[in-house]
Amino acid sequence: MKLKKFNEENTPRTRRCDPTIRFVRKTGLISISAEAGRILGMNSGDARLEFFQNEEVPKDWYISLTHDQQGFQFRSKGRLYLLNSVSMSRNILDSLKTDRPGLASGEIDITKGATFRISTTPVLQGEKKLYYIITGKPLK
Repeated sequence: MKLKKFNEENTPRTRRCDPTIRFVRKTGLISISAEAGRILGMNSGDARLEFFQNEEVPKDWYISLTHDQQGFQFRSKGRLYLLNSVSMSRNILDSLKTDRPGLASGEIDITKGATFRISTTPVLQGEKKLYYIITGKPLK
């Protein structure tokens, strides 16, 4: 029998107050925590979401609120904000794939989906506030 050990060190935790975003490959579900929604200002009426990829560093992604009608429309459900976009989820998860087979010790398999923290401090791009999706350290 081959057992995998889980403990405080190798099992990342999230708290309800962590600003997080989760991407699911198969369904395209993108769920945003209440804290991330608060930081982004998602409670404003006609707001929508946009995602931005750094073309120079393709693993770097940002999320921003917009009032542009081409943005992704989201809905509120309990303490979460949700939207569905299979192509957006796949674009982000595919950009994070590694070329090497298998997972190194402590790595998390993100082929089906992953949760990431969102920075609490925006990067200003003109008048737009972009919040960094911390893709280098998936939570689960």
